[in-house]
Amino acid sequence: MKDGLMNKNLDSEVYDEYIDKIVDIFRLSSKKSSILFDVKIENYKASILLSILNQNGYREKFNDVVLNCNQEFYQEFLVNLVEKVYKSGDIATTDIVHLSDGDLVTFRMITTNNDLFSIDGLNTDDAKNLLSICKDDTDNKSLLKVSNHRGIGSLHIFILLTVILIILLLILIFILHS
Repeated sequence: MKDGLMNKNLDSEVYDEYIDKIVDIFRLSSKKSSILFDVKIENYKASILLSILNQNGYREKFNDVVLNCNQEFYQEFLVNLVEKVYKSGDIATTDIVHLSDGDLVTFRMITTNNDLFSIDGLNTDDAKNLLSICKDDTDNKSLLKVSNHRGIGSLHIFILLTVILIILLLILIFILHS
């Protein structure tokens, strides 16, 4: 997996393939290891660092990837990457952290398995846009989580209707015996 994941020079033609591989890695998430995915943006270059840290402290590092940062990188790569990882992962929290370097911030997503996805060196507007991707999808994720509770909504409606029916029967019995 180490060589196959990062052996290509990344340009816009292979963004989608690379994003799919990152999403696949996040699908391997477990309580026994943490996935650490970090993008550092400096001087119009983005360094992508990916590693998996096991409970025993062993860290498997993948080859670093460096990309040119431009508007296409942001729109075609970062936005799609954040959206796909957020939708496919079990994200516990998303936030923006201010760095000590003035106007630059870090966008973070942390999963329930304690995986960390971070993008360092973003301007505030770009980070807020990435955060809004996650916030816009929150309602959809909530609906999916409710629907995955094996018909719990239907069960509540059934119980409510049963209680109403019992109350109506008791009222009817009371009226007939009066």
